[in-house]
Amino acid sequence: MDGYVVKSSHRPREGRRDTRRIALAVRADRFGDAVSELRQLAEGVEAESLSAEDVADVVVDVEARLTNLRSAEERLRGLRSEVKADDGSPDAILAVFRELTDLRGQIERTEAQQRSLRQRVGFATLDVDVLGPEAPGTAVADPDMGPAAMWDYAVSTLVSSLRWLFNAAIFLGVVALPLAAIVVVPIAAVAWLAKRMGGGWQKATVTAAP
Repeated sequence: MDGYVVKSSHRPREGRRDTRRIALAVRADRFGDAVSELRQLAEGVEAESLSAEDVADVVVDVEARLTNLRSAEERLRGLRSEVKADDGSPDAILAVFRELTDLRGQIERTEAQQRSLRQRVGFATLDVDVLGPEAPGTAVADPDMGPAAMWDYAVSTLVSSLRWLFNAAIFLGVVALPLAAIVVVPIAAVAWLAKRMGGGWQKATVTAAP
């Protein structure tokens, strides 16, 4: 379609459905053909939406601003020549030069914006979400499953359960136990010390009673 890939992202997530997001730019006059071919490539289309953005006013505004900037640049160039011819001071020449440099920067930025807008007008963007197969363990048991399908489901469920238990054990060992040690051990030590000191006072009181 005489287009290109704008960006592509892929984030595999274990135990969850695999997805990839691709942004494509195709020629605006080939947009319908591109959408049709994408439909044919897919086993099915879960959702589809279409939106348009009118940039005509923006294009006109940018072109008018660019025309004014170029006219101002021409006037400043003429002014610089006049200052030089009249043996102007270095400060005056430097001031005109700075203005010209600033104008040139604005012109280049506006020209880049104009090229970007023309590209947006000439191309259409397709955001495609490609969905992989269902992740293992997400299927639901069916009473009418055959022995082979039921075996696969049972193994998949077992693997998912073991993976969950393993992850829980890692979390418990790395996070929960150290936190418990930090919180519980000082509290237990203070309680033991308080009890010990309390017992000592009681014994002293009893001893001193006679």
